[in-house]
Amino acid sequence: MIDYQPKEHEVIVPLQAVGIQYQCEFCNEGFMMADVSKAPQAPIIPGGRPLIWHVCSKCKKTMLLPDVYPKVEYLEITATAPEQSEE
Repeated sequence: MIDYQPKEHEVIVPLQAVGIQYQCEFCNEGFMMADVSKAPQAPIIPGGRPLIWHVCSKCKKTMLLPDVYPKVEYLEITATAPEQSEE
């Protein structure tokens, strides 16, 4: 049970965390991992966001991606009524 008491205008929403990985485009076996050691060298894309260097966990090739991988996203859990069978 949640002990948090929402403040005015806050609503508690049930969420499910999901992990997202980026599969290597070179070997299709490994997954790209953010390489923070190269952060100062990252180019900036239009809109002011930097591209992030990543290295493959398998083949070790590198590439620039617009997001940090692996990452966690949250999906809202929506309650759906169970389907009723017609009898």
